[in-house]
Amino acid sequence: MRSLSLAITSHFVEHMPLTAWADPIAGDARQQGAHMLEVTRYSHLLHRRRRGVGTGDRNRCVVVESVGFTVGGYQWAILFYPDGDDDAPGSSGYVSVSLALVTRPARVRASFNLGLVNRATGLPSFQPEDTTAVFDNAACCCCRVHPYPYPIPTCRHERRRRSSHGVPRLMRRCELEASSSAYLRDDAVTVACVVTGVTGTALTSSSSSSRGAPEIGCRVPERDLHLHIGDLLVSQEGADVTFDVDGEAFAAHRIILAARSPVFEAELYGSSSTTETADDAHTVVVVVTVRDMRPETFRALLHFIYTDSLPAMSHLGMDEMRELVQDLLAAADRYAVDRLKVMCEHILARTLHVENAARTLVLADRHGCDRLKHASIQFMESSSDKSEMGLMASSSNKVEMGDDVAIEALEKTM
Repeated sequence: MRSLSLAITSHFVEHMPLTAWADPIAGDARQQGAHMLEVTRYSHLLHRRRRGVGTGDRNRCVVVESVGFTVGGYQWAILFYPDGDDDAPGSSGYVSVSLALVTRPARVRASFNLGLVNRATGLPSFQPEDTTAVFDNAACCCCRVHPYPYPIPTCRHERRRRSSHGVPRLMRRCELEASSSAYLRDDAVTVACVVTGVTGTALTSSSSSSRGAPEIGCRVPERDLHLHIGDLLVSQEGADVTFDVDGEAFAAHRIILAARSPVFEAELYGSSSTTETADDAHTVVVVVTVRDMRPETFRALLHFIYTDSLPAMSHLGMDEMRELVQDLLAAADRYAVDRLKVMCEHILARTLHVENAARTLVLADRHGCDRLKHASIQFMESSSDKSEMGLMASSSNKVEMGDDVAIEALEKTM
């Protein structure tokens, strides 16, 4: 890949707690990290590409690289391509971002997420799901056969391209550069990255074939536990609880629900709201009635509990998608599924509009979503359509919003 590295501003996110972006799961904090890359003078990047500065190549890929940052004992860098990555077909006309492993030689498995930061709200537009990939910066051939536990002095393996993975079509350039874009302000754009679940091995010649250990060349399959657990939800094999949601029945497994939600654990292994009935096979099944929830919302909640991912929503319109995500956020808060709650916050924050900002503020306040509440207020504060925004947050909404929230919303629209 022929590329041009440019000077940028990069900083570690010390002012924002890791839990604000990283998944709220137990684990060693050293295995998780967040980093932001702020690219200034964005308009000059494409100008440089058109001119072919430095080599005379007018079609080369321009890449902006962050300073290195450490997560899990390994060095990483964010790569920003303002007009697509030449090594990713179909990315021309898009903004591409990648995470690169800098440490060499090393082979590392990590989960990560990348997105642009909404400069009005300060929230990143992360992908709906994290990406898990293997970053392989293995030593080159001459280093592998060398008998010493370090690369030979004349080896140029540091010049080899580093292993990277990312999002080749993150956003269309025309959308990013539009006057209404919230991601490009003052000719600057910010990329946010979260790295989690880092596991790997620093490679030396002692672990290579130079010590006589054969290389069998096998590839370890990707993790698929979530697929097998998800199959249980579909097959209903061994299900021992049935949920009645507005007349629709959902079969599930108590032990899985209890492991994923402390609320389900208390409900299913207590006696507060469960009844027992005998099915045709004379096995005891717990029946639970779920009130104040739509069947489609509960179905999506079960999908997340079993697969740790959101269900497909590409078939839904924007309004339908937001309605489902709003209901999912309420369900996640009700059953203390924290990861789902944060993911719903991110989706709602990056789909804010003058018509839904006030109601989103209501939702955020009701369920204790401080990040989403802050994003809604900032959006209302920066909106150019103050009259419509003020109407949405007018006194007619005070009953739903509460006086304090309504007053705060109205103040931001004046």
